[in-house]
Amino acid sequence: MSYAHNDDTPLPGMSRGWVTTFFGNLERELQIKSGDKQLPVFHDSILLANQQVTPTLLEAVGASRTLVLFLSPSYLKSSWCQQELISFLSARPSSRNKESVFIVEIEPVARELWHPRLRELTQLKLYSMEGDRSVRMGYPSPKVEEGTPYWSRINELAHLIVKQLAASGGTSGSLYPAAPALAGVRPLVWVAEPTEDLFEEWNQLVSALRQAGYDVAPASPESYDRSSRQAFESAVSRDLAAAKLFVQVLGRSGGRRPTASDPSWTSIQAALAAQASIAGAPPFLQWRSAEIDPIQVADEKQQALLMDAIASGLEEFRKLVVTTADKVAEQMAQPVSVAPVADRGGGDRLGESLAICVSSIEEDESLSSSVATMIESLGHSALVSSTSHRNGTAGIPSLQALNNVIGESEGVVIIYGKATLDWVNSQYMYARKVLNRRQVVWGAVLDFPPADKPPPKVYDRNLLLLDCREGVTRDQIASFVDALGRPKHV
Repeated sequence: MSYAHNDDTPLPGMSRGWVTTFFGNLERELQIKSGDKQLPVFHDSILLANQQVTPTLLEAVGASRTLVLFLSPSYLKSSWCQQELISFLSARPSSRNKESVFIVEIEPVARELWHPRLRELTQLKLYSMEGDRSVRMGYPSPKVEEGTPYWSRINELAHLIVKQLAASGGTSGSLYPAAPALAGVRPLVWVAEPTEDLFEEWNQLVSALRQAGYDVAPASPESYDRSSRQAFESAVSRDLAAAKLFVQVLGRSGGRRPTASDPSWTSIQAALAAQASIAGAPPFLQWRSAEIDPIQVADEKQQALLMDAIASGLEEFRKLVVTTADKVAEQMAQPVSVAPVADRGGGDRLGESLAICVSSIEEDESLSSSVATMIESLGHSALVSSTSHRNGTAGIPSLQALNNVIGESEGVVIIYGKATLDWVNSQYMYARKVLNRRQVVWGAVLDFPPADKPPPKVYDRNLLLLDCREGVTRDQIASFVDALGRPKHV
């Protein structure tokens, strides 16, 4: 446990400082999670300015398996803290820093002032900003209330430390023995940097992923270099190239911009992730609070992002993200060779049975059933996803169903009947991320709304528009099935 003495000065009338209190709470949580009451923790409490740094102390630091450092301006100014850090880093290769060093940010420190080997490591922020003023969580003494950010951070940190100890040989008397070598690599999950008002939501989501065993990039909600748009895009693109699942949390505002004429950092990340998702097919899940009405958002680009996002509670979304990550991990562990959809295009389809998803809201269930029956009469399988219609967009149940069904389908029919255009657009955007991997027809919008509703406004050369305002016919469905997997001639 490495910290600066100035950060642990108790207030008048208090016997313990903030760091010492944090240490005591963390130590109890470590003992509970590890089952080891004798877990050796080196708590450095001799950081007075005139304290001599002895070789014995540095040797103890270098021999430690994990290092928790409390980052602050005082930490950077402490010569002892810097020697302590260098001693630990020198004892292990840089590739192991990610698993063995944990950074607790207790005061704002400019990223460029950090030691270069710390910038990509696991970071837990223990302060919030109120205007220009930083407020340390649990200061001067934390309230005993479960679920607060302070206790959530302690729980997460204890989990990560015990996990690291298990991976590096276990602990004496521990419930966590040395971990066996992993059969496969867990996928990296990219979680976009959020706007400042969503730091807590970002931290909760990342905490759930880390506790489920996933690595997350970026390491903190403010990791990327924002000295220029080019530097920012380069850093984001590197992480996207390595990740197998993309996630973004969105608020009413897109936040700051590189320059007045540029899109927001939020929009830049969304655009890069969307491009990478289409090119490489990783799922891209975006979330907004169900309390946000996109129509009330003045910024058109932010409004468009919110329209496409999943509208739900954070807990629902958090479960969906972890579940999706689990599915990606399963796919990586058990690769399945499947003939590309494009290879099935052209020629005679006689004897070939396709799986086609039919997506609608519950109010159009009878229509989707009729379409499914027509698909089955053509010798193919229909996988129906009929869900409730919430807030004019695709909610969690809808996207969970699509996530489960579309991956097993050769194409999708989106029913535009009693649903809103917003719902159709959100279904299209999600299906497109999964199926639009090649320059071939992959889906259709079945246009069958009441007479007073406008036509769908979806323009995609690989998506058919089936005009069924005069009624749905078997021939129309057959023409779509025949076009699946073929280049669309325009």
